[in-house]
Amino acid sequence: MHRLWKYLATIAITLVILVLPQFFRSQHVASIPSNSGLKIISLAPHITTIIFALGLGDNVVGVTTYCDDPPSATLKTQVGDFIQPNLEMILKLDPDLILTQRSDSSHSSQKLRDLGQSVVEFSSPFSIEEIYLLIESVGRSLKKTDKALSLVSSMRHKVAKVRERAKKLPIRPTIYIENDVPSWTIGGPTFTNEAISICGADNIFGDLDLRAPRVSEEIIIRNNPKIILSFVSPSEDILSRPGWDSIDAIKNHRIIDQFEHRLLVRANHRLADGMQSFQNLIFRQLGISEDD
Repeated sequence: MHRLWKYLATIAITLVILVLPQFFRSQHVASIPSNSGLKIISLAPHITTIIFALGLGDNVVGVTTYCDDPPSATLKTQVGDFIQPNLEMILKLDPDLILTQRSDSSHSSQKLRDLGQSVVEFSSPFSIEEIYLLIESVGRSLKKTDKALSLVSSMRHKVAKVRERAKKLPIRPTIYIENDVPSWTIGGPTFTNEAISICGADNIFGDLDLRAPRVSEEIIIRNNPKIILSFVSPSEDILSRPGWDSIDAIKNHRIIDQFEHRLLVRANHRLADGMQSFQNLIFRQLGISEDD
């Protein structure tokens, strides 16, 4: 009899260990709206692009004023910018989930939580590897892990092709990246600097340990970039700048001013597309066939 009771007790404990966690886990999942009915607000442009790529564009009910990729994102209700979103508008949209980036300069996430909102924050990537992790994290938060892993796999493949093709360049041209005027550029600890390097060019300010440093014109001229990439100024303006005529990029008219900047400065899977496009421009600037 003692053995029988011991046997029954063992079965009971086993059931508690195996069955109850499954029950509570299923209850937890059931309490979260399915993807088909999930209402999402994105407070970061790069995250918005990822959400749409995961196939959840129809679930997005609110975005920031800077969320313009894909174009259909601009049709969503705008809730202000990342730093100071319109809290009243957000509450009116009644989202199930708010996705945003973590920042010391904004307290909106805590304010939204205090108002009873579910907020998921993601760290801003410094490297391409961290972008892969970001995409996976967004996918997990939206129950789209498989789709996110597929996006990452595709991005890795494109980046690898760019890296391999860069070996065909006869030289590694130096480049000045004009991110804003006057002379705001992109420094070393950024995925943009890493992307430019993989494409086959060397950022003249890639050795600066700042993400967005402001530099002097004298230093730009002294570093003598072979190519200038400007996200803000037309080539005509750059060519007419006093003292810049000694720069090789100016002498040879190697100025890129029509590039879609968000493809190189936003942390999502489209960075790989930007790298492919930018590398094509490097080949073209150096007079090399893009098919090489």
